[in-house]
Amino acid sequence: MTEGELKAAAARMLGRRAMSEGELIKKLTEKGADETQARFAAAWLTDLGALDDVGYARAAAHRLRARGYGDYRVACELKRRLLPPEVIEEIMGEGAQDQSLIDREIEKRMRGKENDLQQLKKLSDALYRRGFGWDEINTAIKRYSEETD
Repeated sequence: MTEGELKAAAARMLGRRAMSEGELIKKLTEKGADETQARFAAAWLTDLGALDDVGYARAAAHRLRARGYGDYRVACELKRRLLPPEVIEEIMGEGAQDQSLIDREIEKRMRGKENDLQQLKKLSDALYRRGFGWDEINTAIKRYSEETD
């Protein structure tokens, strides 16, 4: 692949959808570029300002949190998107978990249901699967129980 073809392919890929540098390098190597060429194209796009891992991670984390996912799930998704650990750490440090997020999720799931042990067990399991920590879940469920009693 020539330098011009490589740059054009990288720009087209990035034009279709936002992605991390790691994802772009992976896609370019799958298309036949070697690792050095792929890294060159990614660096070129970064220099142009078209490729920004921190901005991409920040936007992805915001979308995931808006969909009701907890910090663990957000961090796993950012890792799956081949973002560097230092970028993930920075983003996770910025967006300290908002209590209202888990509270809204509890309200949504418990609407019209009894506040019994079986329902609370289902609720805590569902919240855990969405990426919330056990301490956070227990605190939020206690808060919910106190409000509804």
